[in-house]
Amino acid sequence: MKKLLGLTAIMVLAFSVAAFAWGGWGHNGGGHGYGHGYNEHGGYYNGNGGFGGGAAPSPTVTSEDSARKIVEDYFSSSNLKGYRVTAVDSYDSGNGFDVYTVSATDASGNNMRFQVSPFGQVFGPIFN
Repeated sequence: MKKLLGLTAIMVLAFSVAAFAWGGWGHNGGGHGYGHGYNEHGGYYNGNGGFGGGAAPSPTVTSEDSARKIVEDYFSSSNLKGYRVTAVDSYDSGNGFDVYTVSATDASGNNMRFQVSPFGQVFGPIFN
């Protein structure tokens, strides 16, 4: 009985270590060890800010005007029709792309912000 219990404990420990080493430490889920994994664009992320196995994605939002237009289109397609864009700021995301922060206000003075990724994704609203 003790041998069976000891063998079971060793197997559980071995499978736990294997699952931990193989599982979710990778960038954007999955991968082999810390900092490696597949990104959302189909390429392999090498953990040092570079892409391998697939081409680096090219940004679709390249100016403050295009970020403004994306958020205004978002307003017209959602239940935020009374809002207007008041300011657009950009900053470097750290990987060579610009991310845009778009501020908006409605007639009542309610303020909110949106983040626009270089690939056209709108995140928000973030209420001030």
